Amino acid sequence: MTTDESKVVMVTGVSSGFGQAIAAELQARGHRVFGTSRRASATAPSGCSLVTLDVDDEASVEEARPRLRYPAANAQQRTLVALRPLLPQRLFEYLVMDNYRIR
Repeated sequence: MTTDESKVVMVTGVSSGFGQAIAAELQARGHRVFGTSRRASATAPSGCSLVTLDVDDEASVEEARPRLRYPAANAQQRTLVALRPLLPQRLFEYLVMDNYRIR
């Protein structure tokens, strides 16, 4: 299946569990998926771009932002799938400024 670059999705926690399963399914449906993991050594599902990001670490959020913003720059649809009940305020603000829909 081809990837629709106009539909960008960021999924938190793609290295295991629900995050990994959701990222793989969205990728299979043709979305451009960017996944986050706290560990740089983590493995993301095939076709999913991995961004190292610890949402509890302000420096990590600042460092990851450009890598999350760039793929969404030309996307018509940007969606965040957050598998954590509460995101830190700074990350949430950045994603809203970058026009992600929060799911």
